[in-house]
Amino acid sequence: MRTVTKSPERSGMVMATISSVRYVSPFSWVALNTNEALEVFARGSDGTLQHNWQTAPSRNEWSGWSSLGGSLESDPVVATNLDGRMEAFIRDTDGAIRHAWQTTPHSGSWSSWGSLGGFGDSRPAGTPTVARNFDGRLEVFVRASDGSVQHVWQTAPNNGWEREWKALFDDQVIGDVAVIPDADGRLEAFARAYSYEGALTVLHAYQRPHVSGWAFGQLEGTPQGDPTAVLNTSGQQEVFAIGPDDSVEHIWQTKPGNGWAPGWRSIGGDTPVGTPAIGVNPDGRLDVFARQEGGTLEHKWQTNPAPDGKWSSSWVSLYSGSPLLIGDPVVASNADGRLEVFALFGDGTIRCAWQNVAGNDNDWSAWHSLGVPESSQGG
Repeated sequence: MRTVTKSPERSGMVMATISSVRYVSPFSWVALNTNEALEVFARGSDGTLQHNWQTAPSRNEWSGWSSLGGSLESDPVVATNLDGRMEAFIRDTDGAIRHAWQTTPHSGSWSSWGSLGGFGDSRPAGTPTVARNFDGRLEVFVRASDGSVQHVWQTAPNNGWEREWKALFDDQVIGDVAVIPDADGRLEAFARAYSYEGALTVLHAYQRPHVSGWAFGQLEGTPQGDPTAVLNTSGQQEVFAIGPDDSVEHIWQTKPGNGWAPGWRSIGGDTPVGTPAIGVNPDGRLDVFARQEGGTLEHKWQTNPAPDGKWSSSWVSLYSGSPLLIGDPVVASNADGRLEVFALFGDGTIRCAWQNVAGNDNDWSAWHSLGVPESSQGG
């Protein structure tokens, strides 16, 4: 018998969805509910999965943390099934990829945690990534301890899962993978790895149209951190990563679903580390957020959207102070279009700041603490 975890009632809240166009991170622990409220998922101080949601769309009023159980070794990633039920994925302390899901789309009831199985002699080593195929099936990707990237998928939308994981990249991957749909719905994956010559590169895999299986290539570059990807307003995929010489670099498709520009280009930087986060303004302009070596946060934005995609002249500080920012940022869009950025801080809290006016890159709120992720209400 499957046990059920009850989270507090939410006045008819419809659970979160991740739009394929706005899914802009290798993995995401912040999502926009289908009732247009943001919801945050995080590893709790006791190792369980905790979540916290806006009590009304676009308002800085939050429910408080509530436990969904589990035993997390990685950050969570959350996606939405085609029928609206949320599903969460974690790497647990036993080294397995586990998942839990809403039992009905509009309730706070969740299943117990189930295993997605193992893959041979290796074991999961990274944070899982989840994407939704063009037909609605969820697909999970994770780096393994042998340097490969393994993936597994639902047998049908809203359904069970394949029994065996399959290798996507065979070896040499050293970070977490980013996966997003192309303009035509085909999934594309990007991973930092060593080439056969021993140099750093970004591996690239993409589903082939009307043919089973994947095609492979390299975007080259010299990535110092994991890539993140976005589908920009003109339908082109655009990939960002920390490059050499304290810079953020990006590369993009020349046309939607087409080949890639010749070489990476820098948008500058001070001392960026980790994985940048990409926000999308209501007019389609991208905003890049990068954690800095000293525990601060800076961002830089486009002054006009793709396909021209020109950038502001300099990086601007969004946070500098104590406690230090210790986790990579995640950015999401409020229902009214205002970007909101979340991050983990050195005192164990998750904090957020938001645009005061949608699309105004220079006008941001003060930082607000959501507290340490631990249950403030019954589970």
